[in-house]
Amino acid sequence: MQLSWRQRLEKSEEYRDFNNWPYIDPQILSKNKSRNYARNREIIASVLNGKSLTVVAKKYQVSEPLINYLLNRALGGNEYEPPELTTALIPGALRKASLRNTPLSRCDKTRGCRGSFNLLLKTVPGLEEQLDKMLIADLSHKSYSQNITPQVFHKEFLKYCAIIIGLMLNTLLIKFNLHMSHAENIFIKELPSLKLKRNRQSEQ
Repeated sequence: MQLSWRQRLEKSEEYRDFNNWPYIDPQILSKNKSRNYARNREIIASVLNGKSLTVVAKKYQVSEPLINYLLNRALGGNEYEPPELTTALIPGALRKASLRNTPLSRCDKTRGCRGSFNLLLKTVPGLEEQLDKMLIADLSHKSYSQNITPQVFHKEFLKYCAIIIGLMLNTLLIKFNLHMSHAENIFIKELPSLKLKRNRQSEQ
């Protein structure tokens, strides 16, 4: 479950005290980043001390949505993972790759693209290893390596996914023959875009 900053504070009271957050020395940052980081720290500390977003926004001449964004960036996220806290207040700081919590889009129902590639890397068996192997071979100038371009990389990605999907469908077809009603439900609910139809005449 994804938590908002308010939900995080309800579950973890210790984060209400800004002194419990990790300290990052502003002097290690560039002058521009240091200035904005210091401002972000003051904004977050003010909200945690009980001041309203309206009052804080007026004081620092920023919008309330920006304050919400900073709070969610620092405190929001997966409930089973620690929040980024102070690191998220550094302008332009790299963040951990977000995990997709909604199902992937289908031909008949789109749900956006954010986090889709990372989800595929984590869920498609062997995909990440296959892509890493291809990149390492190219960087090492192996005789069997390809000249990796974005187009080639995307083509190999689709090719590997097609192979895995073929194996999964083959497994489902075996189950379909053995457990007709259960397999039919899987096709209808999970793979509607394939438009597979039963040949009822062959069953009679």
